[in-house]
Amino acid sequence: VEQLHRIFRLCGTPSQEYWKKLKLSTTFIPPKSYRPSLVETFKDLPPSSLGLLCTLLALDPAFRGSSSKALKNQFFLTSPLACDLSGLPTIYKEDDENIQAKEQIK
Repeated sequence: VEQLHRIFRLCGTPSQEYWKKLKLSTTFIPPKSYRPSLVETFKDLPPSSLGLLCTLLALDPAFRGSSSKALKNQFFLTSPLACDLSGLPTIYKEDDENIQAKEQIK
């Protein structure tokens, strides 16, 4: 439970609509609501990385970015480059779609 509170302090508490989607939504209801603090916590990061970080750490999977979209983010395209993109493995859109389909079935 403490880990959830730490996540909520950083990413914000999910909305009531999000909780209603969960099967066990009545099992755990956080006693306190938190506003997202990612931007304040990581204010020293380059601006191009903050949007990427917020997208990748979105609690609601509907708003969370995929790895293939993340690699197209400005963070990876702006100098100085985070890494040499040619050295990264190729990610196929098919793979992302298969993973998302399997997760939706769960």
